[in-house]
Order: sequence, then C-alpha cells, then structure tokens
Amino acid sequence: EEPERPSFTGTFRRSIINDHMNVLHSSSFSRMMKQLLALSISILFIGISIVLTFVFNSLVTTFKGDFPKITFLELEVTVPAFLNVCCQMIINYLFHFVAIKSTDWENHRLTSAYLASYISKIFTFSFINYLTPMFLIMYIYELIDFPCYQNDCFLHLRVYFRAILYLIFARNFIEIGTPLVKFNFRKLRERFERKAKINETNNVYA
Repeated sequence: EEPERPSFTGTFRRSIINDHMNVLHSSSFSRMMKQLLALSISILFIGISIVLTFVFNSLVTTFKGDFPKITFLELEVTVPAFLNVCCQMIINYLFHFVAIKSTDWENHRLTSAYLASYISKIFTFSFINYLTPMFLIMYIYELIDFPCYQNDCFLHLRVYFRAILYLIFARNFIEIGTPLVKFNFRKLRERFERKAKINETNNVYA
C-alpha cells in the first residue's frame, strides 16, 4: 500500500485492522470545497487572460498603419500577439504557485492523489490559457463584430499563430543556447587560466 504523505494532516480514527486509534482521516467534503475554491481561482485567472486577449487584439486597429509594411511579419498583428503571449506566460507562471499552494491546502493523503490534482490543474489551465485566444479570434470575434486584421479573422488567426511559433522558437533558442554559451565561455576561461599558469611556471624556472 502507498504510504501517506508526510505533510498530510487529519484526525485519528480507530483502525479496523488492529482496533487502535492510529488511522489519520481527513474530511472528503472539506477537500471537495477546497477543490471548488481552487477551480474558482483558475476561472478567475482564465478570465484575466481573456480580458487581456481582447485588450491586446484591439491594438490591431490602434496600430493600423503605424508599422512598416513587412509582409511576412505583419507587425500590426504580430506585436499585439507577442504582448498577449508574454502576458499569458506570466499568468501561467503565476498560476503554478497558485496550483502548488491550493494542492497543498487540499491535504491529499497519498502522493499519487496529490500529483494527479496538481498535474490536472496545470494541464487544464495551460491548455485553456493558450488556446482561448485562438478560439476567440476564430469563432467569437465575428459574432460580436470585433475588428480582425484586414477584416479577415482567419487571416488574423493565422498571423497570431505564426507569432506564437516565432516566440516559442526564440524562447527555445535561448533555453538551448544559454547553456552552450556558458559552457563554451567556461571552457575558454579555463584554457586561459591554464595557459596563464603554464606561463607563470615557465617564468619561475626561467
């Protein structure tokens, strides 16, 4: 049987195995209420993300004609999309802390239940957080007459998605390139230090 989490708290109840008061018990109703509160917080974060999506996409009309015409970039959409995705990343990063705290507060008895609750929060929120803007652009904007790029919401969605790919590529390039730069810089510094020690030794025995 899977052992209890060390941080699990509850009240002792009598064991049906040895008739001793040595079984920790926590109210499932209380845990369900805490999970509903965590769900409410998730919905609040998603609502903030949706509002930011409308705010940043409204900049498409604000920026109209302000950027140089670069066909493959289409900056009127790309710049608001970059700003929107950056805010989504920040919200996603902040939600990780909320997910950890709320899952701790739910007081799961087993590690497997704790991890299942935490992973479900992170996966569901990230999925909705990143896909909601594209869903809004494709299906909702036309219904509410929200301005799309060149009055074409499908084109707007295509440029928005391309901007996301640019940002993901840049982030992955930085994540991969930073360790390589640090490694090569350290190797170069060690080479210079080793060369300096050899020169110093040669000067001593010269």
